[in-house]
Amino acid sequence: MAVVKHVQSKIPVSSIAKEEKPIRKIVTNTESEEKGPSKSTEGSSRAKKRCYFCVHKTEPSYQDVASLKRYVSDRGRIYSRSRNGNCAKHQRMLGKQIKYARHLAMIPFLVRA
Repeated sequence: MAVVKHVQSKIPVSSIAKEEKPIRKIVTNTESEEKGPSKSTEGSSRAKKRCYFCVHKTEPSYQDVASLKRYVSDRGRIYSRSRNGNCAKHQRMLGKQIKYARHLAMIPFLVRA
């Protein structure tokens, strides 16, 4: 079995700490803008979703069950704004209208398998 001995170096610890500190570069706003778009926006070719109700100048209604079903999953959950692309105003109205249509039994609360 080999015995390992620790050998103390004769270099003071304070000088080692000074040499190994990384040099940090301060990046200003002009330097970061020159590099171009970030990686997150570079590869995205998908167009931004537009609010269906704003584009067609309509309001969501509990009576239009066919259009309300577009915003409900097959399990009965209401899709989020990021998924369906609605604006905040119409998403709130859409949620209320879907819940009202459920209450009137036009749309099921649960889909049983």
